[in-house]
Amino acid sequence: MDEISILLWFCFAFIIVESIILIINGWRCPITIKAEKYSQNNEAGFDIYLPKWVAKYNKSIFTGIFIIEIAFLIFRILT
Repeated sequence: MDEISILLWFCFAFIIVESIILIINGWRCPITIKAEKYSQNNEAGFDIYLPKWVAKYNKSIFTGIFIIEIAFLIFRILT
């Protein structure tokens, strides 16, 4: 508790790598691209267990949460 460890930086690195993968694939998950080959359904979230509104806006929702986390981290580092 109350420390910024190496695990935090590993988590940020994983998020950055995931973002790079999404950018390379045109902001689409590579697993979704594979799943579309085996399904006739192409609604938002057909391949994940999330409510449809979360699946449709998941990049916006989770990017917002990530930005808030970064703001808290910056505040924590500066104080």
